[in-house]
Amino acid sequence: MGLLEDTCAYHERSKHRPDAYAAGPGFLDWANQPDPWRTYAGSPEHRLPLRSAAPYHSSGGVPNADDVGALLERSLAISAWKEFRGTRWALRCNPSSGNLHPTEAWLLLPALEGIGSAAGLYHYRSRDHVLELRCEIGDDELDRLMGALPDGMVIGLSSVMWREAWKYGERAFRYCHLDVGHAIAAISYAAATIGLRVSLLPAPTDSELAALLGLDRDDDYVGVESESADVLLLVSNESASGNVSWPSPEAIARARCGTWHGKPNQLSSIAIDWKAISRVELATRKTVRGFGLPMLERRASSSPAWVPSPESLLGRRSAQDFDSGKGMTQAQLWSILERVMPGDGCPPWDAVAWQPMVHLAVFIHAVDGMEPGLYVLPRSDSGRPMLERAMREEWDWERVQEAPAHVPLLRLGPMSARSTAGFISCQQAIAADGALAFAMLAEFDQPMQTHGPWVYRRLFWECGAIGQALYIGAESAGLRATGIGCYFDDLMHGLLGLEGSELQSLYHLAIGTAVDDARIATIPPYTR
Repeated sequence: MGLLEDTCAYHERSKHRPDAYAAGPGFLDWANQPDPWRTYAGSPEHRLPLRSAAPYHSSGGVPNADDVGALLERSLAISAWKEFRGTRWALRCNPSSGNLHPTEAWLLLPALEGIGSAAGLYHYRSRDHVLELRCEIGDDELDRLMGALPDGMVIGLSSVMWREAWKYGERAFRYCHLDVGHAIAAISYAAATIGLRVSLLPAPTDSELAALLGLDRDDDYVGVESESADVLLLVSNESASGNVSWPSPEAIARARCGTWHGKPNQLSSIAIDWKAISRVELATRKTVRGFGLPMLERRASSSPAWVPSPESLLGRRSAQDFDSGKGMTQAQLWSILERVMPGDGCPPWDAVAWQPMVHLAVFIHAVDGMEPGLYVLPRSDSGRPMLERAMREEWDWERVQEAPAHVPLLRLGPMSARSTAGFISCQQAIAADGALAFAMLAEFDQPMQTHGPWVYRRLFWECGAIGQALYIGAESAGLRATGIGCYFDDLMHGLLGLEGSELQSLYHLAIGTAVDDARIATIPPYTR
């Protein structure tokens, strides 16, 4: 089979169905659970300052230690420890499927006062809010590597697939890339709180990115779980949209000649090789330089400019249960839906800056003044006609007049939204007990046929970014959200009347009033 066929075959086999879930481990081997923290023994360590929710404004130019500390603390750091009956676990600002956190972060930094005297590549260890110097590049070489970019810092993201596959088996590839999207959006929101913006750097192929991050150094990873290179981001006060050729292969090769430090730790005694994941990982690698996707038009944002508070980023939690007796107001609904509508310079869509490929089906359970039922929210000008062509002819397609002009919510029809959403989401009560639930519908066939199967990963990134926008929107509205990766894919498609694979549901999420478990203690994230 070809790469596109391999990608579509993986997507089909990794679907959940009421009578047959995607292939998984069968049981959780707790003795072999992966370590949630990747570390590099022997690497020089540099402790970052903690800014917490304190107001902070970036220098706006060459980054300093406070910039780096504030950005990472509000995006990828631990937000709290939880403890119950002697068992303790960490929560982080960026959510993850099963709280397993396959995403690792890397920074390319000049020598900075308060961090270290070496310019180079650093790994972020969120457990301790510490940077580990992985490769000492040198100021002159780093200047040549980053010379075409605005002043700022470059962040790379990678994924340890085994962390997710340990629990979720073949479906883990999907979840890892949802997590990448969440992380991109989390970094984008955190940057906005210190007056910076995030741009995705499109040039490198996946193999070039792996080389830049040292993930292809086979001698270092002997007997150690591998990582997949995902994306490079520029955090700056300028957009990097014009830097389509950065970094060059030559610059990457020169940067690799620095002095490397440390060895990665082994996360499990045994890492099972899921063949389906290996095949789709190979099939969806980006092997072409440049962006390749149509970019979001550079125009005024269709949604109001909005920067979340640091408190909402640090306080984000995934709800474990919802109070089914409580709903939400329309004002809360509009404030949340505004967050998912893209616009230039509007986080996180300054980073996920391609033309939207994902639209929302919305199960309204309990919103004041709105009839329970199924609704859709197109996220592009072409979204509504495309959705109408693909779905059942008998849907109403009635514009919700109370919605803001830039939130084109459409009512499809009344239904028992609670029971339907709950059953489709693997019969999980949390999808039924909130005020509303979402299914994210991705334009599937056309983008991959036009641009290549590497777009498959970016569809999940966009869904993850939408999920993060909904999380932070809910938090800011006094509510809570929870992402839902377990759902019956084709039952959702059948409900809407979708045939074939023009549109595919890639992520579900619910929002409501959380019910907290008072037995679980909350402990501050860092004690220094």
